[in-house]
Amino acid sequence: MFGLLSILKNIAYKNPYASYEYFSRIKIHLIHAYDTRVRHWSMTSPKQGIYIMTREQTAKIPVTLSDMAENLLP
Repeated sequence: MFGLLSILKNIAYKNPYASYEYFSRIKIHLIHAYDTRVRHWSMTSPKQGIYIMTREQTAKIPVTLSDMAENLLP
């Protein structure tokens, strides 16, 4: 979450005169890798001071060739 907030801060810094309506239309995406999973997160701000984080997708990373055959192949 802190990475997403720092991205928003950077956007606000580069657009100091932008209105809140401008920022409410922005949807920020983040890829988070942890252990054997990769997660795709997004964040929106529907109202001022409210931030909604949504986990869009999760994928398991195969560690061995047998795992790859079991998890990725149909």
